[in-house]
Amino acid sequence: MTKLVFKTQPRPYQVPVLKRRIKQKGGGLYVPMRWGKSWLGINWAAAMHLKYGAQRCLIVCPNDVIDVWLDEIVKHCPVDRLVVSATPASPLAQEDTLAFYVVNFEAVFAREYDDPDNPRAWTVVTNKMLLDWRADMMIVDEAHHIGNPSAMQSVKTYQLARQSRFRLFMTGTPFHRKPFYVFGQFRFYDDSVFGTNFGAFKRHIAVFGGFGGYEIKRYQNLKWLRNKVKPHVDIVKYVPPTPPTRRKILFSLDKSRAIYNEMWKESIVEVGDHEITAPIVLTRHMRLLQIAGGWLRTEDGKYVRVGNEKRLAFQKRVAEFIEQDITRFVVGARFIPELRDIWDVVTAAGLHPVLVHGGVSREERTKRRKRFSQDPESVFITQFRTSREGIDLSATDTMVFYSLPDSYLTYDQFSKRIEKYGEERSLLYEHLIAKVTQDELAFEAMQFKKDVATYLMERPRLVERLSQS
Repeated sequence: MTKLVFKTQPRPYQVPVLKRRIKQKGGGLYVPMRWGKSWLGINWAAAMHLKYGAQRCLIVCPNDVIDVWLDEIVKHCPVDRLVVSATPASPLAQEDTLAFYVVNFEAVFAREYDDPDNPRAWTVVTNKMLLDWRADMMIVDEAHHIGNPSAMQSVKTYQLARQSRFRLFMTGTPFHRKPFYVFGQFRFYDDSVFGTNFGAFKRHIAVFGGFGGYEIKRYQNLKWLRNKVKPHVDIVKYVPPTPPTRRKILFSLDKSRAIYNEMWKESIVEVGDHEITAPIVLTRHMRLLQIAGGWLRTEDGKYVRVGNEKRLAFQKRVAEFIEQDITRFVVGARFIPELRDIWDVVTAAGLHPVLVHGGVSREERTKRRKRFSQDPESVFITQFRTSREGIDLSATDTMVFYSLPDSYLTYDQFSKRIEKYGEERSLLYEHLIAKVTQDELAFEAMQFKKDVATYLMERPRLVERLSQS
């Protein structure tokens, strides 16, 4: 076996966990966000490749994080001969090659029509292409998605897992919050631990009653459950301090792509009865950011809806936050209509929105900030310029940039609102980024600590490249 030499520096707590997962040839991780699950999964797959000759690793994850995995594999994987793909044309691994294939949960099954003339005559089958690929290893990220063994994506994931010699599942959702989901995760990993009878498992760890006997009155035998789980997983509740994580949450424009492209190429679009122009480069940049956020401002100052892709991406992310016990965070946005979308999503999720913008009085802003610091299920929603200076939002360690400012100073000042003196937490900054849009350009500029205007002037070829995307 060739020795595993890390490509990127691990965090001290990751190495012993990796050694245990290598020794057990898989297993599970119950760890909080920012722990570094992707680093461990990638290096685990590399170790299985070097030690046992496994060549094909199938990663199943939510659609929103496919691009994150693709980037992380290239960044962290220590194997030279590497194939990384998220398309059906993913090649089979050749000799001495490690191939990763990343798909979402919905891609693990397909509909096979029994009668072409009857659109309802179909049978759910496992994706044939994935079966033919015959993965040696499988990694399921956010494994609570296969916790319900009756769900179709769970059933078909289990079928794929039977082909794989090595299996690893990971989730940031504490298993004690949804103990039933442990069954589905272990059915993927090793169904001998809890068997295959979901009904018997539920009756063993819960007391039912109420109408029809379906209501959960209380849980029981949780110590038994923990003892059964513990030999196969690493359970972590605390992440030691690490540098802030700045993450892109990528999504695609669908409904608004045509309007976006027209504004980019022509600097003028028609939306309903409105004709909207962008006579100079920076005005066009602002208009394109508005479109990426789902809105466009007309010449008379009104906003019209052009798409809801960013709102849907944010809605999915909020659901993931709640699954992982993150119920208090800050969301910053640039444009007023974006604040409305954020408010609606947060309210629908059952959290408590706390809104601050330029029209809120100084006294009321103080009251709302105090409410945010006291309510563990509150979400602070604000415009950047309104809350970038002199306020303390450190009741949370998580911040979402729904959109981005043009000024790096504004970005930096706003980011610091969740920091506190002697910071010992691991801060998370997430950015909702529409792929192949000005969102990406603004994010790059912020990471280079540049204003967008300066960034564009220093890189004139970037404008040409984006225009051809």
